[in-house]
Amino acid sequence: MATKISRNAKKEEEKETSITERCRGFLTAPVTDISVLEEKKDEMSTKMEMLIMETQAEFCKALEDVEGGTFKVDKWDRKEGGGGISCMMHDGNVFEKAGVDVTVLLGCLTEEAVKQLSGEKVLKGKDGKLPFCAMGVSSVIHPKNPHIPSVHFNYRYFEIEEEDGSKQWWFGGGTDLTPVYIDREDAFLDSFTQEEKDWQQLRRGRYVEFNLMYDRGIKFGLGMPGCRVLMSLPLTARWEFMHEPGKGSQEAEMLEVLRNPKEWV
Repeated sequence: MATKISRNAKKEEEKETSITERCRGFLTAPVTDISVLEEKKDEMSTKMEMLIMETQAEFCKALEDVEGGTFKVDKWDRKEGGGGISCMMHDGNVFEKAGVDVTVLLGCLTEEAVKQLSGEKVLKGKDGKLPFCAMGVSSVIHPKNPHIPSVHFNYRYFEIEEEDGSKQWWFGGGTDLTPVYIDREDAFLDSFTQEEKDWQQLRRGRYVEFNLMYDRGIKFGLGMPGCRVLMSLPLTARWEFMHEPGKGSQEAEMLEVLRNPKEWV
């Protein structure tokens, strides 16, 4: 019961706190003008933009506390509509590169494009086009130590307005870890050799390939003029022709797991 009261109290506090006051805790002003957010404060898109802005600010603060550094903040506009806020920190003692991005995109999509995004659902637009709003918060962290996995998360919101003015929206996203080594203990800060660092660079090369060729968010962003989507790429990577790790090595064990996935739980 106490937990429910606490959550309800927090919701009431958020209602009483104006959009302007909440924005003071952000790293910079939100993408959408504050006056517009105040005017549309009850709309789902406004609630989502406030949520992702708060998430970015809180997550960056937590990473700065670990690293002892400060994020560089770049707020950018997209002439086609919307923009974003990119926060980056690199060459630290803990994080080789850490990025936390907020993106808010506005524009129009064809009915066919929306059909692909919505799982074959047919939506009617004016003159075959539908206004859309796509936004999300994402982060990619590449640690300095190859025994610590890279971390990625992306939580997004997509909204379409139909010809009659009705709106449809979807939420999506997830979190994943990309390890370089299997660490069964996974609880200690292990040291690393140059050979292990080289293996990390090779695995990052495959990470780059996957992001550019298969990641839906990256591919969507690449198709949106003026959108910055390459924050997820590591600071450094490496490619070698037909590289194969030594038989029985930790690197070979890692490849075996990737080629023949296991149910770990």
